Parts: sequence; structure tokens; C-alpha cells
Amino acid sequence: MRRGTRGSGRGDCLSPCNPASFDNPLDFIAEEHLRERQICAQIEHIASDERPASFDVEHVLSFLDSEYGDHMRDETQELFPLLLERCEPEDDIGHVVERLNVDYAGAGKLVARVSRILRACLTRTYDLSRTDRKVLLSFVAHARRHLIVENAIVLPLARARLSGEDLAAFRLHILRRRGFVPHE
Repeated sequence: MRRGTRGSGRGDCLSPCNPASFDNPLDFIAEEHLRERQICAQIEHIASDERPASFDVEHVLSFLDSEYGDHMRDETQELFPLLLERCEPEDDIGHVVERLNVDYAGAGKLVARVSRILRACLTRTYDLSRTDRKVLLSFVAHARRHLIVENAIVLPLARARLSGEDLAAFRLHILRRRGFVPHE
């Protein structure tokens, strides 16, 4: 279990969020969105720095290597299907979910490129090229657009449409994915 590696939940956005400290999984997702915005700011800083600090690079890599994938699966495997099931036709959520799923598919390739660039930064002899900087900033722009849609449309609809049972099941999946609860 990864229990000991997680942060204390709500806080500085520098430490991973602890899903066990949130009763409502949507609050946890919102907190992860704040953390992702902080990571985007760090990536911008790395892209603008002549010699990025290895701590910053390692911090972003840690997020991309573990938290980002978990968050993506929370949404694509749990939240989005629940929304498609629970939303009313007038909510018109289908095209939003489709767009977000396509975004995540594209983000996977971009994350791989960003990770390769950042790993190269950890070597003392690597300087970021103009192309590297563009890739980093492209990821930031992509992530921020995605977060805007999720914060403005997805989370409010989820708060309005998901039942207590939906939220309890969603929370359990989040906890299992992160090793807080054993898999059945």
C-alpha cells in the first residue's frame, strides 16, 4: 500500500492529495485540479529557466509518473461514465465527455514527450532547446484548457447529478487505485 507516501490532503498543492481525507470524491478531484495548476506553473518556470532546478524537475516528474495517470483514470473510468449515466438530456454532457476523453488520449502522448524532456534536464549537460520549451508550454496550455472545462462544466454537473451511492462508489475506487483500500 502507498499510504505512507501521500500528503495530508488539503494544503499547499505541493504535496500529493490524500483522498482518504475527503468525504466527497468531487472535493478530492477539485483539490487535485488545484495541484495540477501548481504543476503547470512549475513547468512554466522550468521552461523559462536556463538551468532548471533538479528539485522542480523531479517534483513535476513525480506528478506525471504517478498522480497524473491516477487522476486521468479517476475521471475516464469512473467520473465520466457516471456522468453519462446520471445526467439529463438537457445537460448535453455527452459531447463534453467525448472531447475530454479525446483530450486525455492526446495528453498521453504529450506527457510522454514532457517526461522525456524533463528526464534529460536531470543530466547536468542538457540544455532545453526552443522545441523543448514549446513542448512544455504546449502541455501547460493543454492542461489548463482541460481544467477549465472540468471545473466549469463537469464538476458542477457531477455535484448536481451524482447520488450519495455514486459518490461513495467513486470514492472507494479512488482509494483502491491509490492503495488505501485493498482490491477485492
